Formats: sequence, structure tokens, C-alpha cells
Amino acid sequence: MIQAAKRHHPAIIVVELVKLIKNSIWFFLFLFVLKGSSTANWVIWGRYLFLLATLWGLISILLRWYFHRYEIGRDSIVLYEGVFVKTQRTFALDRVHNQTSSTTFVHQWFGLTSLTLDTGTSGENASVEFPVITKEEKERILSLLQQKQDSIEAREEGIVVPSVER
Repeated sequence: MIQAAKRHHPAIIVVELVKLIKNSIWFFLFLFVLKGSSTANWVIWGRYLFLLATLWGLISILLRWYFHRYEIGRDSIVLYEGVFVKTQRTFALDRVHNQTSSTTFVHQWFGLTSLTLDTGTSGENASVEFPVITKEEKERILSLLQQKQDSIEAREEGIVVPSVER
């Protein structure tokens, strides 16, 4: 059963906005509060650059949500990423060794969670991250992983598992 490519949950926009605010709060305080009455050119240009960077951050959050998708198949997870340069990463389910789940306060507002699946490789393809997914989707992914793991163990033990596929 291959699931059609899906977008991440729309709450990822809120999670990314919180990250953007958290990362830019010190620049805002410095440029608009501490140097609020300053008329120095570098402060004025810094404010303009800060506003442009914040605007670009907001636009990129929306574009990433719209263009980043994932697809879960019987044997693999495929991530479609990129706004201008499209990339496709495929992760075999039998290579997943560890899973980590975390729920921040923003996730709790919406009843969501995040899931990271670690593979045995290193580098860019070392892990699959679902930053915001429903708890039902997380359980579905983990049950699919467990089924795959059970079939691998059965094959190693020599037990033949009847297949319902053609």
C-alpha cells in the first residue's frame, strides 16, 4: 500500500514561526529597543536588513510547507524537498535502527508530535525527520516499521511469512 505524497501538518508553520521569533529576538531587541533612538547609518540599514530577513523567513516558511512532501510506501519513505531546487531522498524502512519522538509546548497546543528515524548511515541521509505529524500518523509509521522488522526477523530465522501481495 503506497500512500500518496502528503504535506506536513499545517501546524509546522506555527512551529517554524516560533523558531524564527526565538532566533531573531536578540536582533530585534538590539536594533529597535537598545538602539531605538539612534540615527546612525549602520543602525538604520541594520533595521532594514532585519525586516527584509524576517520577511524572507516568513515567505520561506510558507514555501517550504507547500513544497515539502513525504510518501510512505511498503518498503521505504520518500521525502520530496526543495522550493527552487527539488530533491528526492529515499529511505528504506529496513535500514531504520532507532526512532526518537519529542513533543514541545507548541506541539501540545495542537495535539501533535515530531518523529525522527535514524538509519545506519552517516551524512545527509542519516535520519528522516517529521517535524510535525499527528500522533496517529506517528503510530502508523511505527507499526509499519515494526511489521518490517518482524518480517526481517522471520526471514532470518527461516520462517516463511505468507505474502498477501501478488
